Amino acid sequence: MLGFALASTLPAEGRVSRGICRVGEDGRLEGLAETHGIGWEGSTITSRDPLSELAPGTPASMNIFGLPRSALDTLAGQWEAFHAAHAEDPSVEFLLPEALEAQRREGLLEVDVLQTDEEWIGLTNREDLEVARALFADR
Repeated sequence: MLGFALASTLPAEGRVSRGICRVGEDGRLEGLAETHGIGWEGSTITSRDPLSELAPGTPASMNIFGLPRSALDTLAGQWEAFHAAHAEDPSVEFLLPEALEAQRREGLLEVDVLQTDEEWIGLTNREDLEVARALFADR
């Protein structure tokens, strides 16, 4: 998994969801929690679900994984179970970090985290479009 510093994945305005990671000294993922409502409050990063303050360098997943075939096969089964339970509810989302964290907790998957200092350029909020265009134009 590619691990980004949380601060480099956040828009200047608005709130986003990120997979917040706990990484061991050996570089392996020890925990991955989908965290919602993350954004800047002045110079502080906070989240709303769960309610917390987060350090700028906190490792964050942006769902860039290299997975073995067995993890993909397990994901297919996880998706089928999710879809069977939630097919009629369009407000529920199948979250990759939660599915892979379940596999990790069950001992089915070990994840090495490769840290990067790159910035994430994303389009979560309408205001992000002009920022992304400007960043691409500068590269």
